[in-house]
Amino acid sequence: MNGITPCFVTTVELADNGTIIDTRCVGYFTNMYQAQTVVRENSCDIHETCYNWAVIESFPAGLYPQASYEIWYQWCKKERKYVLSAKPKVLEHTLNFGIG
Repeated sequence: MNGITPCFVTTVELADNGTIIDTRCVGYFTNMYQAQTVVRENSCDIHETCYNWAVIESFPAGLYPQASYEIWYQWCKKERKYVLSAKPKVLEHTLNFGIG
């Protein structure tokens, strides 16, 4: 292993009833620190006024990979930033937001 952990940052617009309205993979990074910084700082306005969740996923190389781990953030209107959160319960059986 070369020490690089590829991470994909994906924003998710989730309706109150749990329906996924839209997703957008907004970035790829070679380390977790960069990915977390982008989400926490809402770099380039990844929230775009509608994406109320963000997920960072790491994937192994290969065909049909499954995310090896996820870190979830929820948009906090009061603080106007993403804050660390548990994965939404309605998405517990949904995987691979970043690369499908």
